[in-house]
Amino acid sequence: MNKELWHKIETFQFDNWADEYGFVLRLSKENLWTKNFTELAILEYKKFMYLAATANQMVSPSEIVDIVWHQHLIFTQSYNQFCTLLGKNIQHIPSTHNRADFETFKQAKAITTTLYNEVFGEQPSSIWENRTMYDGLKLKKAKREHKTTLIIAFFVFIALTPIAFFILRPLYVNISSVAFLFTLVFAFIGLAILMNRYNSFKIKELITDNNHSSFLFDLHPYEVLYLKNGGVKEGVIGTFHELIEQGNLKVGKDKTIELIHDKIINSREQAIVLKGLQETEDREYITLLNTFETKTIFSNQKLIMDALFNYIRNSDKVSKLLSINLIVLGVFTLLAFMRIVIGISRDKPITFIFFLTIIIVLTFISVLYKITGSTIEKSILNYYTTKIIPHKAKEDNWQWAYVADGPKVLGAALTSLVILSMAHSPSYFSDSSYSCGSNSSCSSDSGSSCGSSCGGCGGGGD
Repeated sequence: MNKELWHKIETFQFDNWADEYGFVLRLSKENLWTKNFTELAILEYKKFMYLAATANQMVSPSEIVDIVWHQHLIFTQSYNQFCTLLGKNIQHIPSTHNRADFETFKQAKAITTTLYNEVFGEQPSSIWENRTMYDGLKLKKAKREHKTTLIIAFFVFIALTPIAFFILRPLYVNISSVAFLFTLVFAFIGLAILMNRYNSFKIKELITDNNHSSFLFDLHPYEVLYLKNGGVKEGVIGTFHELIEQGNLKVGKDKTIELIHDKIINSREQAIVLKGLQETEDREYITLLNTFETKTIFSNQKLIMDALFNYIRNSDKVSKLLSINLIVLGVFTLLAFMRIVIGISRDKPITFIFFLTIIIVLTFISVLYKITGSTIEKSILNYYTTKIIPHKAKEDNWQWAYVADGPKVLGAALTSLVILSMAHSPSYFSDSSYSCGSNSSCSSDSGSSCGSSCGGCGGGGD
């Protein structure tokens, strides 16, 4: 190995850290790659180009490395500088997909693997074996959209209604309203709890059963912060903290951020914040916070994490889980709905059973919504909280400590600004501990309003 050449390649910068939409950020945004995966893909591209420059045989990139290569070709000045550094003009030769080309590239890939293993060791499978970043999740795309599944379920429900009516009517007329109502309530509560737990277990299994070399288990701390808080603001605050600790910034009077110097820069986030501060005269903390949230380096976190959630939501496994829930919850809802229909057909009062059915439907909608929403996010976050963050915290990494402990690890001066900013964001105080509680509508003598009468429980025998 030519160590001198490799050192030059390894330290080559494709763009300026302060670029708002330079090579690295554009590569990440356009391919929806996480920060760490983007850096790994670029490193593997550099390794490939080293082999291309030093090998006497044709070498071939993986599909992910090829994406980086295509992106670099667009940045012609950077690419020309890179080739000058390599001492060789590396030309990109596209395949024409004919049989001769297929054999040529197949042989080139085998040669590439052999040379790579000799020079750099084993190839990371996430870059060299997968077509996309998401292939590492081992999830197939669902055959149909969730909306289509829901529409099919609705029409099946309608089709089953007359059948259920004739099957259940002889049985329902012999069941008292009180017995039916209490059985339904307890069964509903039990089923809701059971389905929530089952769904959480299956989503957790979907997450944790993946290959741990997957990008999913190598998220950047600020991406996990987005997962935890639903916004990119905390990443900006964390960058402010780092710059204050390094002496680049200080908290001034009247809730302002003062720029001291830009001599120490340890990340793209820091570079872009420092550049932004130099370009504006408004140093008011909240204004800066809102401004930097829109910068690509931070807004990418939202795009990428939302893309991750959408990919998992639209997977075959989540689709199957949704179908199971629709069958179980649909059957239960049909049982309650039939009580209403049969009650109407027998001129029985249906008030109680009607409103209970509405509650059941709304609860089940919530259960279904969680399958494709918060349950996925909570499962990923729970894995990081229990498995990854404790390990990372031991490495004395401030960013992971920030993920684990939140604002309390910030400096005192910045913490005061964070608290002041919270006063401008009511959502910060939406935690249930600030609400009146689930029992606020119930008085001590509410039992008198509940009554023992079941005159609106549907078409029972009494």
